This record gives sequence, C-alpha cells and structure tokens, in this order.
Amino acid sequence: TFGCNLGNTQIHYGSHCAPEKGPLEGLTDLIDLHFLIHQECIAKQLREPKCRTETVLDQFRAALITIATHGVQVVADNPLVSFLPQWLELNPDLKVMMTLRNPEEWALSRIHHNRSHLTRCKNKAQQSASHLFYLDCMQGTEYVSDNLTTLKEQAASISREEMLRQETLRMAIHCKAVIDMVQEENLHELCLFDYDQQSAEEQDLLEEEMRDIYPLALEQ
Repeated sequence: TFGCNLGNTQIHYGSHCAPEKGPLEGLTDLIDLHFLIHQECIAKQLREPKCRTETVLDQFRAALITIATHGVQVVADNPLVSFLPQWLELNPDLKVMMTLRNPEEWALSRIHHNRSHLTRCKNKAQQSASHLFYLDCMQGTEYVSDNLTTLKEQAASISREEMLRQETLRMAIHCKAVIDMVQEENLHELCLFDYDQQSAEEQDLLEEEMRDIYPLALEQ
C-alpha cells in the first residue's frame, strides 16, 4: 500500500488504488489466467481450446496492455511482476524496485507459500531460468502443459534439500536477470525484508528513498 499512500495509482493482487475500471479488469483477467494455467491446464494436463498456448498468450498480452494503458503507475507482487519482460516491452524506461533478501530464506518462503502455483519449464535446459520467463516456456508449444509444470509436481520427484538448493540458485539467477534487463539508472535495490530489524534512522532513510523513486513509469 506504500504507493497508494503516496497518491499513486497502484495495483496488487490483494489491494489497489485505481480510479478506473480498466486496470482492475486487466488484473482480474491476469489472475484468472494465472489460476487457469495452474489449476486446470497444468494440474489436469488439459488439452482443450482454453489451454492452447496461442490462446493463453494472446489473453495475457491483452490483459497487460489493458493495465498499462489506463494510467497505472505502480504494479506490485506476483503475478504482476512475473511479466517484467513484457512490461519493459511496453515501456523500456520502466523503473524497477527489486527487494533483496537472504537467498535461502527466500527459497524457504517460496517453497512454503507458493509451491502449488510456481511454474517450472519441463525442458531441463530451461529449468534453472528465472521465473520471469515463464511465458517463454510456452513459446513453440501447442498446449500450456507441454512445457510447463509446477514446483509442487516437480517436488514429488526430488528431496527437500535439492528443492531448496534449486530455489536458492533460482534467486541468484532471478536477481541477475533483473539487473541484466533493466537500465542501471532505472533499477533500485532495497532490503525491505530486513526492515523490522533496522534502526528507526535506517527505516526513515529507506522510506525516503522509496518516496524518491515512486512512481514506476508505466505510461500509455
């Protein structure tokens, strides 16, 4: 809610401050697609029209454009941030706030909270890729499930230790992917997960920095 408190138009899967219906309709479409992929197309291995790759990708693009062309200044959290490559196509000067965290703590949190709706490429050459590229796993396939699985399904065949190792590595790959694709002057790295352990002075400095770099530049 930080962006909303500063008067920005922000959308997040759980909270928002968008005066127009357009962004919220786009967000609803995006979340519906996200759950369709995980709960229907992947979990049930459906080979039906609604799970055809071309159809799903077209719907994703339409939802992203709807959000980006209705005055939204800030997008936050999954699934919205999973489409950073697509947001950058719409606006190469997008400003990005990347939160930093101990890689193993991040991995444990992902495994605990998100295993049922974190996607993985079936193609072994793509399995270590950042989760930012999950639309890329669909490219060249007929149906979504042809090259997408979930962390939960993948976890059934590997030990918890191996899963933790893979997710910790993925954190490093993810951060590098963000650094590589975002212009240096537009990337801001913040240690928000350590906020509660910081002194009042450090918290004030962090909040001041956040005020300086808001809003994100998602323009029409």
